Amino acid sequence: MKILYLANEEIPGRIGGSVHAWEVARGLAGLGHAVTVLVHRGEGQKTEAYIEGVRIVRVNLKRGGKMIPILGLWTALCLSRDADLIMERQLTQGGAGAVAARIRKIPLVLEVNSPHVEELFWRFDVRSALLRRALRAWVNGQFSSCALAIAPRAEIVPEHARDRVLVRGWGADVDRFQPEAAATETARVFGERHALDGRVPVLFSGSFRRWHGVLDLPDLARRTLARAPEVKFVLVGEGELIHEVRTAVAAAGLEKDVAIVGSIPYADMPAAVAACAIGIAPYDAGAYPPLETFGFFWSPLKVFEYMACGLPVVLYGYEGLREQVGEAERGLAVPPRDLEAFAGAVAMLARDPEARRAMGARARAYVVAHHAWRDHVRWLENRLLAVVARAKGRP
Repeated sequence: MKILYLANEEIPGRIGGSVHAWEVARGLAGLGHAVTVLVHRGEGQKTEAYIEGVRIVRVNLKRGGKMIPILGLWTALCLSRDADLIMERQLTQGGAGAVAARIRKIPLVLEVNSPHVEELFWRFDVRSALLRRALRAWVNGQFSSCALAIAPRAEIVPEHARDRVLVRGWGADVDRFQPEAAATETARVFGERHALDGRVPVLFSGSFRRWHGVLDLPDLARRTLARAPEVKFVLVGEGELIHEVRTAVAAAGLEKDVAIVGSIPYADMPAAVAACAIGIAPYDAGAYPPLETFGFFWSPLKVFEYMACGLPVVLYGYEGLREQVGEAERGLAVPPRDLEAFAGAVAMLARDPEARRAMGARARAYVVAHHAWRDHVRWLENRLLAVVARAKGRP
């Protein structure tokens, strides 16, 4: 197949969307398909590149710091001239794929990560009924154009398109994220730099945004250390609240017990994860109303990456998230927003290396069996081939 993939995010990149798009693109290319990816051009990036068999075309898709993928419409039209199919990561301010697919009379497949228009209403406090109707109509038009939508939850897709939804969670590169990464030089340097020797490192990775639960991290560390002083929290990532977290850690006198690493190259993430003993995902759905309206619709890559490296995971038991750890099989799920229970779960694992090892081994096996990117891409390939065959009138 000749596939045009409108992925929006910078590639290569460090955030979940960039990782997801790249794993899908290179996976499909690795199966022998001709994949062209249209993405935002970051600072210092070339307009075109070929990496691992993927053609990457970059244009400026931002205005005022905001991603507006519809700005790539003309480029999408040019690139789709001989495509068999268009894939697009769905955004309200996107839709270039939907327009190009209609003009070219080729099928469109949407990747849906969230009820994006509802998120937009909340983030930007959109109150105008007229504007809301217009934006919903635009989004409904995108879904009306698609032959297939792939999403972690059916509820985040408009009701009129749910007969075309396939529910599928995301994944991890289980060949790179593996326990053996702990033996690499990168892991040794990471542990030495952040004084992890003799401690039980507890890893948070992700964006420093309120709904990731980052403002709770200093208190969580304090409560955990009171039970298990051998613990050291390791915080990897960046975002708008990192300075606030840093200040709170200093005010609590926890600088020796909380390492705020910041952002690191994604290539170093497997070693950083494997250098730790426990992964945490303290999401705060209450800080993000769409999560309460639609349920926990994220399929967080970091949870799968922790597990792929053999780390047991502690998280809040939101529906859709607690299933990843099972009933104390691959980690521990505690009642949402119960910091005391969360700290207790982390401390329990810190004090019980045998439980950590057993849960971590089961976590690794679970991700390899159910959430490996390589299997996701093979599954996706079969669906795309069927879509193209139907479009060409083949059985």
